[in-house]
Amino acid sequence: NSGRFHFDAISPGDYLVFAWQEIEEGLWRDPDFVRRNEASGKLVRIGEAGREAIELNAIPFAY
Repeated sequence: NSGRFHFDAISPGDYLVFAWQEIEEGLWRDPDFVRRNEASGKLVRIGEAGREAIELNAIPFAY
């Protein structure tokens, strides 16, 4: 499946963005879990008044 998401009022900075097919609630807040999955994320740099469009592949289930 495909989906679209829109975020408003994001502070400028670098963000690592992920798209999991399904993930245990709150697991994405665990720094160790994020580190283990870094290679599956996409780095996005948001500038002042920036606007970015990215495409992600869904990562299989994470529990």
